[in-house]
Amino acid sequence: MENSKDKDMSVSVLYTRVNSNTWKIAFFFSFIALLVDGADFMLLSYSLNSIKHDFGLTSVEAGLLSSITLAGMAIGGAMGGWACDKFGRVKMIVFSIVIFSIFTCALGFTHSFWQFSVLRFIASLGLGSVYIGASILMAEYVPTRFRTTVLGTLQAGWTVGYMVAALLSGWIIPEFGWRYLFFTAFFPLLIIIFMYFLGRVPNLNKPKRALF
Repeated sequence: MENSKDKDMSVSVLYTRVNSNTWKIAFFFSFIALLVDGADFMLLSYSLNSIKHDFGLTSVEAGLLSSITLAGMAIGGAMGGWACDKFGRVKMIVFSIVIFSIFTCALGFTHSFWQFSVLRFIASLGLGSVYIGASILMAEYVPTRFRTTVLGTLQAGWTVGYMVAALLSGWIIPEFGWRYLFFTAFFPLLIIIFMYFLGRVPNLNKPKRALF
């Protein structure tokens, strides 16, 4: 009986350690997800003057592109909350990254206001849902004693993303043009490979659906 009790305690300790490492890994990739989310959001701001010149846009049309982005993010946030409950947090984040990466890359091939607007709106749906998904995942998954600190640090991902976008635009736009700036949105697709494996790790303290 004592050996059985010792074995149960050992298993419990192992589960605690694995779960601790899992939320840390989840935080890392959630932070990266918000970083690329914030960077993608700012790409339009840094390239808007060049787009306005190339497309011959009026000031009203240029302003509408920013409004379309915000509208898409708002709708994407609402849809993302529903999708988290329906399909799981990690799956929704992965899908959203795919959406905004592909459609942001496609912006580099556009040649009119309407082409750009439609693709930007679809990409913005992904931007909004990634933000919601990452925040929900960490709010549920991080141990209570670290939750406020982790969530506060997580929001810094967007700020770091702004910095990344500023550095990229300052280098790429003068040398290669605004279209290549949007092509850099291809790189976030690489992190979904790791996010997929994160989604295969069982949540040891909560129902499996809370992570998946």
